[in-house]
Amino acid sequence: MQLLMVPCTTTYTMEHQPAQLPSSRYITIKTGSHEAINAYSLVLSAVGIEHLISIHQDAVLVQETDAQAALNHLESYIAENTNWPPKFDTVWLPPHFTPQITIGLMALLAFFHWVTGSWSPDNLWFHNGAVDSRAILQHNQWWRLVTALTLHADPVHLMGNCLIGGHIILLLSRILGYGLCWSMLLTTGATGNLLNTLFRTQQHLSVGFSTAVFSAIGMVTGIHLATMGKTSLKHCILSLGAGAGLCIFLGSTDGRTDIGAHVFGFGCGLVAGGICVQLKLAQKTASQQVQQLLFLSFLILVTGCWLRAAA
Repeated sequence: MQLLMVPCTTTYTMEHQPAQLPSSRYITIKTGSHEAINAYSLVLSAVGIEHLISIHQDAVLVQETDAQAALNHLESYIAENTNWPPKFDTVWLPPHFTPQITIGLMALLAFFHWVTGSWSPDNLWFHNGAVDSRAILQHNQWWRLVTALTLHADPVHLMGNCLIGGHIILLLSRILGYGLCWSMLLTTGATGNLLNTLFRTQQHLSVGFSTAVFSAIGMVTGIHLATMGKTSLKHCILSLGAGAGLCIFLGSTDGRTDIGAHVFGFGCGLVAGGICVQLKLAQKTASQQVQQLLFLSFLILVTGCWLRAAA
């Protein structure tokens, strides 16, 4: 028999109950696997409760006077760590990951800015394509919800969306496939612009792909939350907070930033990500033909909106 005394914890190994152990003062409060017993010991040590652990019996013993307090601490620990770490569903990835599609579209967005130029009062591209709440709500110029996503106020605005947004969209397309990814981005980005317009009390003008970028962050967050399975509210809040924190970190605080578009974009993406998981849209659209059809629909819709704006 070996008897080792350490602060707050006595660990013993034995073939039989040692005579030195005062059985009348110590009682077993928990049994379990070797890993669980070690975890329980750490918990009790952290709160200063003297205890013994039996390596051979895989049990934790405490003095009778400390039994109730020790049980309370251990039960709290077990409750807080139930379903943690979360058991994720089997990771499913689409068979057709085409990063060059997203990289090419980011390059096309940069080229389009070279064509349109930066914002100015007499720039017809912005006059006909920017989000204009009055034009949308009073004159039914709905195409602006889409065309505004392709316009940028200046090169700095463009580069931020292309470089940061491109990385996030690559991740999303790896999960959903390029066709579903871009069609969902267009849908959530335009919806975010619409909601931002509806909830504005004053007329406003806005442009930029950032609404779609924030919706991409929302979709990644929504997909993560929907695949976590049963977990505690705390862990859900942590995941949601991580996505929202990224939005806050990436969102600028200068006077020209359209915070409403960012918020509504993130919210629309969050809902869309959950829907994608619940309806298993990635699996249902996994074939190359369906992905191509979705991507072609995305291109046709963007082109059609600009043709309507130019009419």
